[in-house]
Amino acid sequence: MRTKRLVMLSLLLGAGIVLYILEAFYFPALPIPGAKLGLANVVTLLLLVLYGWRECIFNVVARTIIGSVVTGTFLSPAFFFSFIGALVSALVMIAVFTTLFGKFSLVGISLAGATTHNMTQMVLASILLSHWGIFMETPFLILFAVLAGTFNGICANHVVKRALFLPKEILEIDIQNDKVNSWAKIPYAPKNV
Repeated sequence: MRTKRLVMLSLLLGAGIVLYILEAFYFPALPIPGAKLGLANVVTLLLLVLYGWRECIFNVVARTIIGSVVTGTFLSPAFFFSFIGALVSALVMIAVFTTLFGKFSLVGISLAGATTHNMTQMVLASILLSHWGIFMETPFLILFAVLAGTFNGICANHVVKRALFLPKEILEIDIQNDKVNSWAKIPYAPKNV
């Protein structure tokens, strides 16, 4: 792996960890148990488009482990909910990206990931509690997943389109995906890039 690429991937890992920790410590608790904005998914989507699925999975795993160590939830039930939810969510986003990108924008991919993350955590909670009553919370979590997934997808769209205007040598990317190349040609005139 080239040095520039390793540095960019490390910076993106750091950005994901910072967003994870900021969300854990500084965002107010939401009235819906288990609901989070998932701001670190913007980094996941960026990695998925610019670097590929391997880097995306590595980032999700490392971010969740390091973030939970810093927040003090490592190997607790909250860690396993977060880790398994993030991993399943990333796998779904990778599947949707590889099969439906072009038909779905990053907003659609983010929505699929947010909904999957919440539903995975609901299934895990029902198994842990041995009670199906937890699914009464599902409509609220799905509504929140739609809002958070839309917000994160819009942010990721903006960041990715800006990043694609940078010289490829800076990011150390070589986008071979024709869908991404055609999507990037959408008229977009950034100011002050």
